[in-house]
Amino acid sequence: MSVARTALAVLGLLAGFGASAPASLSAQAPVVDSIRIVSSAGSDNTYKAGDTIKVRLHFSQEMDLLGSRSSVFLRIGSAIRTANQLGVSTTEFGYEAPSTLRWAEHWYLVQLADLDTDGITIDSIPGFQWESWATQTGLNTDLTGKTIVNAAAHKVDGAQGLPRVTGVAISSSAGNDSTYVDGDTIAVAVAFDSTIAVTGTPQLALAIGSATRQADYVSGTGTDTLEFQYVVAGRDADADGISIGASALTLNGGTIRGSGGTTNAYIVLARWVISNAGAHKVDGIQGRPLVTGVTISSNAGADSLYGVRDTIAVTVAFDSTVTVTG
Repeated sequence: MSVARTALAVLGLLAGFGASAPASLSAQAPVVDSIRIVSSAGSDNTYKAGDTIKVRLHFSQEMDLLGSRSSVFLRIGSAIRTANQLGVSTTEFGYEAPSTLRWAEHWYLVQLADLDTDGITIDSIPGFQWESWATQTGLNTDLTGKTIVNAAAHKVDGAQGLPRVTGVAISSSAGNDSTYVDGDTIAVAVAFDSTIAVTGTPQLALAIGSATRQADYVSGTGTDTLEFQYVVAGRDADADGISIGASALTLNGGTIRGSGGTTNAYIVLARWVISNAGAHKVDGIQGRPLVTGVTISSNAGADSLYGVRDTIAVTVAFDSTVTVTG
């Protein structure tokens, strides 16, 4: 097949041009005969960020896939990723003319966040999706009996070779009442799987009530654990405990790299998120005298009107003794 014909076939797939089915196609709905991962994950059986996972579907009969599109859903760790149809052919060696097509290839580009230590899974649900604008019998998308479970030769570690977070802990104490007050320091330790070098002031976002407060990096470069701190202000309040989300750690113009490395660590907190840490509540005004009442304590007389030189007195009550200066 010429290069020009090949290019036209691929462009037709990507653009979704319509095409009529060959008269030879069976009236019976085609099915997926088999499904295979045909890319290589290298000598360590592991794809990294930027690698392409290629999945090939073989069909039960010749098909015209121009004007159609399909997707295979890969279960990578706990996440579902979509491999989209790229090319189709009747042979193992290249693209052919539309009317004699027997298999379609689907590609997925690995991202930094992808991680699967026991191998990719392709199960029957959601498995496979098919859409066609051509006038042909619809394709049966049931993958029952043709699934792939934990393909050991096809593991995924998008952040392979980069330092990654191995733990997050609120390392300060909120005292016997589990509550930080105005002026207290909240300290959080973020552990990595190797020694880390830090420049600048990376930050860790703390969800305190409905507000986001930034804890600044304070120490840890040259070790495998970094410390971040935030000083509680009077306006801060969180009755059920501080939370820290998966994307809380940010570079803030700095760097977090492996010792001697030139690429930043993988800083997504993933499974190390913290949700409503009950031992770390916040009440910025706790311990301060609180106003319990305000009254106008002067008398405006029988006519309820103050005149010139009358004094209007207002009393503000607190829940404890206060000292006033100024």
